[in-house]
Amino acid sequence: MSTRVGLDRESLPSEPRWAAPLAWGVLLLLLAGVSASVLTFDYRSNPVAGDEASFLLQALSLAEPPHDLKFDGRDLARWTRLGWEPRPRGLIFQRSSHGIVFGKPYGYSVVLAPWIRIFGKIRGVVAANATIFLGLVGIAIVMLRRRYRGAVVPLTAGAFYLASSAYLYAYVIHTDLFVALLVASVCLLATDTGVAVNGWRPAVAAAVVAFATAEKPPLILLLGPVLVASVMETRRPRSTALLSAAVFAAAYLVSIFPYVHYSDGAAITPYTGESYYSPSGYVGPGLTQTGARLIRNHHEPKRYLLETLRHPRRWRESARSLGYYLVGAHTGIVIFQPLATLLFAAALPRAFRRPPSAALAIGIIAYVLFYVVVFPANYYGGGQSIGNRYFLQIMPAALALAVAAEIPARLLAMLAGVAAIVGTVALAPHHLSPRDAFVNLWRESAVQRLLPLERNQANVRSFIPPEARLSPTGGDGTRGGRGPAAKEAP
Repeated sequence: MSTRVGLDRESLPSEPRWAAPLAWGVLLLLLAGVSASVLTFDYRSNPVAGDEASFLLQALSLAEPPHDLKFDGRDLARWTRLGWEPRPRGLIFQRSSHGIVFGKPYGYSVVLAPWIRIFGKIRGVVAANATIFLGLVGIAIVMLRRRYRGAVVPLTAGAFYLASSAYLYAYVIHTDLFVALLVASVCLLATDTGVAVNGWRPAVAAAVVAFATAEKPPLILLLGPVLVASVMETRRPRSTALLSAAVFAAAYLVSIFPYVHYSDGAAITPYTGESYYSPSGYVGPGLTQTGARLIRNHHEPKRYLLETLRHPRRWRESARSLGYYLVGAHTGIVIFQPLATLLFAAALPRAFRRPPSAALAIGIIAYVLFYVVVFPANYYGGGQSIGNRYFLQIMPAALALAVAAEIPARLLAMLAGVAAIVGTVALAPHHLSPRDAFVNLWRESAVQRLLPLERNQANVRSFIPPEARLSPTGGDGTRGGRGPAAKEAP
């Protein structure tokens, strides 16, 4: 067990006095610009993208009486009064003895509901998104200041979240930034450059891990090892382990209660049991008798995993997907989350010196492999995603790894500078027009055109210009073709 209680913070050698104020000023100016853009954005100016209808309708149902997670005529009337699309197109839902009920994780919608109640259906949503994003940046700064001081802190925080696809998700009603905030909170509570002197931080982290696992089960692959390592670093690991286990169990039971209740005991997450997808947004009682095209989804990760283990072709597809995961033109983390990628690579050789950094490294690797092995045709989120949104959800762990592995300040600044250039240039079309990034997923920079198109991924046609989709080869024979049928991953 470690006996250190902290380390002196490190700054860049021979850093001029004006460097830190300038770096902080630039970061605050950029954050103010992004926040103002998000807060003045009307999401109704774009078509419904991905699962926006599901999360928003859930939030509307929670924000107004009877404050439940059932969908009925009152909820559709609220949607109509919103003045967006006539119906909540692309709605995912389930049915039980309660009627038509929610079909996506409820956590993000619970967060949106009070903002909607206070600020309205338009301003409330964008204010919540801006706050979540600023919360991520704030946690990043707190983590960095545990080991570093001076200009390297704002430089790294800015490059991490602004020279990546992360801030673009503040313009849509997607859960990804919220999930990233949960991951960042656990990393803040459960990792440090010194030891925790008591067990309260791991216990609080256990509650957050339990809720995050209920929201997105694969997160346990990352957050589980981090929580265990946090317990090991305390002065009384045995008593801390018992307390954390009790807190985890209690928090998990509370977190899954809505899923159990509204599914009549058939599911403990929205990714088990049966769910329905309505392209038209119709949620009437007839379901299969309506004329609306309703698709039954049954999520079976175990079956997909067994298929991979049994068939060599699946292993080849997983290896191919791992390559795309890194350098794919529209999902590669090297260009969509460049600093997170560089930090992981730089920290990995020194990660196994201490339990916290080792747990973060193992967790990140396990999480990535889960998706490329179990869901090789949809490791990135499918549908309308800017980059790999599943990796975006855990990218705060890469920053925590860099801090826990004690990367030197000079190396950190260099990697942040490189990432700032790469992320700015490679994602330039989206940076220049962030509000419609999810409408024009197919926009490419010159850098992206040099990288391979993810041909084995579900909904790859989203990354092809509309005029080229008319041809099965994409018109020029290089950016076309149909992707495999979508299978939604948890």
